[in-house]
Order: sequence, then C-alpha cells, then structure tokens
Amino acid sequence: MAQRHSSPTLSKSMFSDQRFAAGHESSPKNDISSPIVERAVRSTVSATVSKGLIWVNSTDFNSTVRAVKVHEILLKEFGYTDSLILEESQKGKGVSISVCDRVTTVKQMREDYAYAKKEERNVETTAKHQEIAKDLLTSLYGQ
Repeated sequence: MAQRHSSPTLSKSMFSDQRFAAGHESSPKNDISSPIVERAVRSTVSATVSKGLIWVNSTDFNSTVRAVKVHEILLKEFGYTDSLILEESQKGKGVSISVCDRVTTVKQMREDYAYAKKEERNVETTAKHQEIAKDLLTSLYGQ
C-alpha cells in the first residue's frame, strides 16, 4: 500500500541533466560579473497622497509633460497650493512635484488626483507644458 503523504524523491538522473545542474545562475541576468543594466521603466504618472500633500510623480519626459498638466489642473480647478518642492522621481528619470492643502482630507485629495489624471487626457499639450517639463528635468538631471 502506498503512503499518502510521502514526499517525491529526486533521482540522480535529474541532477546529471545540465539544465538542473547549472540552475538559474547560468542566466546572463544573474551574472554578478556583468555591469549593472538599468531596466526599462514604463512611462507613467502616479501620485503619492498623504495628509495635506499630493506628490505627482513621472518617469520620463512624456510622463513629466502629463504630470505638469495634472499639477496645473490641481492648482487651477481645485485651488491647491503649489508646494514649490521638486524632487527626482524614484523610478526612471522623471520628477516628483507636489501640491498642498491643510484642510482637504486624504480621501478627497485622492479623488481630486484621480479626476485630474483623467481630465489631463482632455487638455491639449502646449509648448508651455513641454517647456516646463524640460526645465524641471534639466534642473534635476542637467542636459
């Protein structure tokens, strides 16, 4: 009678197969002697919302243009205050720009950001948006 909960055993032939003997270490991705390769970052606009502050984050030039438009909507349509803080994005070569408001709840700020992000698609991209984005990126990363 066979045991119900016996664990499978590995045969010697499995380890003699070069695919298993080499393991995942043979993959060029895992070679620690290779120079570090920067992974491609998807062009995105995201936000980090905390009490009194919305950080609008981008990952590259195109998403920075979109972030500038979102930032503009939050300022003009919702009356947020520009916090005048600019930081490097944690992902890619983008920016993090912020708006603030001391009385708006975090829940409302998330809703306002979601609206601004959707509305950004309907706002025509102007040369001014592109110039602002370029200036922000240049101030952080140089030419």
